[in-house]
Amino acid sequence: MKEMRSPAVRLQQGKRMLFMTQFAVRDLISENFYKVDRLDVQGGSGMQRLLNQSRARSFSRDILAADKYNEAFLPTSVFLATNGSISFDEKSKEIFFSGDRKGDVFPFDVVDGQHRLEGLGMAARENPRILDFPVAVVIAHQMSEAREDAAIHHGQHEAKGC
Repeated sequence: MKEMRSPAVRLQQGKRMLFMTQFAVRDLISENFYKVDRLDVQGGSGMQRLLNQSRARSFSRDILAADKYNEAFLPTSVFLATNGSISFDEKSKEIFFSGDRKGDVFPFDVVDGQHRLEGLGMAARENPRILDFPVAVVIAHQMSEAREDAAIHHGQHEAKGC
């Protein structure tokens, strides 16, 4: 994967370093950009509930319908995590990373947003204009316990009925 650069805001929450940025749908759906570890009910591993194709299609229809009026937007960000290292340039306020170096960040783990990502991919296949749609993304990097943290996040999310 090529080097990627994106304007970003760096946040420290507890011991976790997060970056708030945006990517175009074309980047998010590119090959090996992300993976989703499905929730394994029996083994207790994974991050996400099983992908509901109907929910993703519904999201895709909503984005396509709103885009006709130039009103498409996502009120929430997608949350990604990586064990790899992401660099932050304090002067330019940009993150940058590459999949061609040690500390590979790809594929990102999807902690929250798999239905949005899948729905955006569906919408982009129907209307290529969606490929340029910007998506707000929060990235946790050097997250060695990505599965554990995500499982905690997922459990709290589920408990709230989201």
